[in-house]
Amino acid sequence: MSKKIIACALLIVSIQNNSFSQTKKDTILFDNNNTVVSTGTDSTKDATSLVDLKNKKKQTWVDETKNSLQESGRDTILLLNGNVVISSIVDTANGVTTFIDPKNEKKNTYVDNDRIFSIKNNTGERFIYTYDTLIGNEFKTEEMRYFIKGEQDAYKGFNSPTAFWGNFIVGAGAGATGFFLCPIVPFVFTTLVGIPKIEIKKETVSDIEYLKQNPYVLGYQRVAKKKRKLKSLIGGGFGLGLGLGLWAIFK
Repeated sequence: MSKKIIACALLIVSIQNNSFSQTKKDTILFDNNNTVVSTGTDSTKDATSLVDLKNKKKQTWVDETKNSLQESGRDTILLLNGNVVISSIVDTANGVTTFIDPKNEKKNTYVDNDRIFSIKNNTGERFIYTYDTLIGNEFKTEEMRYFIKGEQDAYKGFNSPTAFWGNFIVGAGAGATGFFLCPIVPFVFTTLVGIPKIEIKKETVSDIEYLKQNPYVLGYQRVAKKKRKLKSLIGGGFGLGLGLGLWAIFK
């Protein structure tokens, strides 16, 4: 009889221990809202070790969430020109958004609200842009998002070496003449180079499906033409300087 009592007691203790081991787990919440429930085994300065849920005999590592938590406390300001500002907003009154200067945390800077598409933080995304043809906002909210994405892809991927070197040669030739109106030539070339249609290369597009969206194409072309004209102007300036230098030497 006593042996049965001891056996029952050991069984109860074993069940309690197993239950405790199952409930003694850590819940890790990441800044992307993913959650991992596991047993933490070690924590260092840069990473946390936990039991791999797919293979309990192994351990895996994740980066410490300190930096992620700091980022989640900030605001992401998406501008209509495609630029992104990550900072902490101070105020959004009087038609402007004031935020801490990312380059100098002791100073505040601001941007007009009519230049902002949305403000996003860990509570969600708030749209500042509104569809209103009376003030020139001809795209609906989702259309404007495609337009901005087109701008961003063009900033990252579009390049126009032909515009640079073409105007470099033209500017050098004009400068070499020494004619007093020669500086006008590179400017004329820059104007002309902005006329041809932009051919969007697929390798510069973040998602090929975006090409089916007209606002995306328009946003891409807007920035691409601006970059092409700027490259042309820079090339023409260098070429003109070289041409004038050669003219001064050999005149």
